[in-house]
Amino acid sequence: MNHMAASPVTFFGAQTNMGQQLSCNLFLLCPNNSGSTYLSKAMGTSPNIWSLSREGQHALGFVGPITQRDNALIWAADKASLDRIVDPAIFNWSQNKKTWYFQAQAHSADARVFFTKAPPFLAYAEMLKQNFANTRFLIMVRNPYAVIEAIVRRRGPGTTDLDALLHIATRHILACLEMQRENQRRYRGISTFFTYEDMCAEPIRIADQIKAHVPEIKELNLDQKLLVKHDYNERLRNMNDEQISRLTQAQLEAINALMEPHQSLLAHFGYELITRAR
Repeated sequence: MNHMAASPVTFFGAQTNMGQQLSCNLFLLCPNNSGSTYLSKAMGTSPNIWSLSREGQHALGFVGPITQRDNALIWAADKASLDRIVDPAIFNWSQNKKTWYFQAQAHSADARVFFTKAPPFLAYAEMLKQNFANTRFLIMVRNPYAVIEAIVRRRGPGTTDLDALLHIATRHILACLEMQRENQRRYRGISTFFTYEDMCAEPIRIADQIKAHVPEIKELNLDQKLLVKHDYNERLRNMNDEQISRLTQAQLEAINALMEPHQSLLAHFGYELITRAR
């Protein structure tokens, strides 16, 4: 007898009238390297959610700026890069909606929530709101030191000036946090906020928080083993300490030189300067 669990049935947006089916378009606003991939994968296992197998910006047929190569992971660090990310002339939202809905997948034909994410969403949330009906947002952040370490580790190989990269990564995450604070203010009525640390420590509570925010989501498990970026295949856990411990004392001091004037921004999200290597 075969005791293996059957794979869930997959339904496709291409075979569904998504415009009539959906009651909510849900977008995750979250900086890169902050737990968004795990959360997105977990959301996609809910039978109540239509989701994409790739980030919204990487869906085949998406018309808009795509963060890759020169600006991958650091797209908010300088004004020219950020201005391009938010230039409305680059987008074709009618095409993007068709693209996302066509490629969406769900484990129930009755799913009524469409969900996707891409880190740059936090910079152009208003465009999402203006172009999708019944828009709601999940707003998430992570300890910026862990984000900086991840960016430097991923972009570092082949980089000739790691000190410059460290400064760029720090400017990037500070800009992202500034935008997230504004997103919290601007979308207070249609968003819910939590941190990566909250999600790791209390996945059941955060799942309940998301379900309360979007009542169409009846089932959501944020504490399951999932393959993330082909690097991890495990249950959700907080990786901050091991990542931050990789930063040297000199690197911490360089980060803090840029962060010190923004301590109120860090405190807004519950973070503070880390002055000594762990």
